[in-house]
Amino acid sequence: MKTRIRKGGLQTPGGFLFELSAGDVALDLVNTLDERPTDHARELIPQAAHFFSWARQAGLLSRKQEEKWRAEVERKPRESERVHRRVVELRECLFLLFSSIAAGTETAPEVLAEWNKYLQEALGHYETARKGTGMVWTARSEVQRFESLLWSIIHSAFLLLTGAQSARIRRCASESCDWLFLDTSKRGNRRWCDMTVCGNRAKARRFYQRKKSSQCNNLEHK
Repeated sequence: MKTRIRKGGLQTPGGFLFELSAGDVALDLVNTLDERPTDHARELIPQAAHFFSWARQAGLLSRKQEEKWRAEVERKPRESERVHRRVVELRECLFLLFSSIAAGTETAPEVLAEWNKYLQEALGHYETARKGTGMVWTARSEVQRFESLLWSIIHSAFLLLTGAQSARIRRCASESCDWLFLDTSKRGNRRWCDMTVCGNRAKARRFYQRKKSSQCNNLEHK
């Protein structure tokens, strides 16, 4: 059974293990910038090689494919920079897009325009194919291009945004965390990306504030 990584990920001698708990691969990509609203935000994919590791852990690549792509970008520094830049640009576009859905606010026109450019590029590489007695919408086999990984992520984001689950997109309520996730709770009132991390921090903060307030009140009555 595969161990589920928590608390934002885990650094190991064999590399970084990502927390993939958002419920959708596009949301998991958004969450590769940790502690986003703070002045010490933590970049979990600082280089292109880290993205390929994330993609393999997210099920988009086999280990052999990951090794191939990592070797490719290590030989070509400029290509590595281009790959990393495109990944980060897509991630930030998705963050703004999904955040507006989670907040129930209008999406900025420039964000929507940027997203539609990504969408038009990606969907041009998908086609309808026969599967059993029905049809499926599937990506063409274009494994030689790095962008095919982005197309998979964009396609997943498109299905999420246009499906019933879009109403379940949430943004963590913690002041120091902007992780996004699908709320699959029965009541649909989940507030934290992880109750054992952000939820417990909020509980501890409220306890401290109540204790401090109580101490101040006691001093005033002495």
